[in-house]
Amino acid sequence: MTDLAMRRLDLPDIDACLVLSDAAGWNQTEADWALFLTSGEGMGLFDAGRLVATAATLPFGAFGWISMVLVAEDARRRGHASRLMGWAIEAHRAASRVPGLDATVAGREVYRRLGFKGVCAITRLQRPAGGSPAPSPDAVRPATAADLADIIAYDTPRFGAERGALLTGLLARSAAFAAVARVDGRITGFLLGRDGRRAPQIGPVLAETPADAIALLSHALGRVEGPVFIDLMDGQSEVAVFLAGKGFVPQRSFERMVLTDGPPPQLDHPAIVAIGGPELA
Repeated sequence: MTDLAMRRLDLPDIDACLVLSDAAGWNQTEADWALFLTSGEGMGLFDAGRLVATAATLPFGAFGWISMVLVAEDARRRGHASRLMGWAIEAHRAASRVPGLDATVAGREVYRRLGFKGVCAITRLQRPAGGSPAPSPDAVRPATAADLADIIAYDTPRFGAERGALLTGLLARSAAFAAVARVDGRITGFLLGRDGRRAPQIGPVLAETPADAIALLSHALGRVEGPVFIDLMDGQSEVAVFLAGKGFVPQRSFERMVLTDGPPPQLDHPAIVAIGGPELA
């Protein structure tokens, strides 16, 4: 079988990228694809000019994320995903970054055969309908650009890398419900998110305690209309109970995985309540 043409994806390719992610039922928007192609790198396989497979990489300091491994339905089981995974792994290794990803149940065994090791589990929860606005807890208020420096400073040691550009973009996309918690002026947590093709996504959510996390979520949930997704770290049992009471139900699960012979970077800090989505770490 002749290898398909492989080349770097650029902004003019976004419409073709959206065709693939929409066909898979994924939630990415044009803004998401633009993020992958400007803050990271995207690679595509083309069959007679038609984009049939993609992968993307995002750099995060000592580790790097692998995202958007997609293959058109009529081009599957031909080794395209493996070829693109090889590119993504080598791109991170060449930059001395530990490759990481959030694997679906279907992809988990494939990644294990490539040498990836599990770090933690994540569950996508979905609320089918919107809530009604409610007063915010005293310690919580809407997050604004004035909070960004503190949000980034709080996030960096807990996430394990500086991701200020990503957080800045997410704040702009979640201005209607983004929140920050403070005690005596000191930040104790934050909540950001973004719009989506299928539903808004809440996350990342970082907080010092379950009470802080629940306060942030209480602020946000009454300000998001219609369905909403949250990708919750499985160790957050108190938050899971709260969300169940708000009508959230499990949709699917992910396993956070890394490819390293040494100690993996800590990607499951206790303060990480919910991630920004499996494609964003």
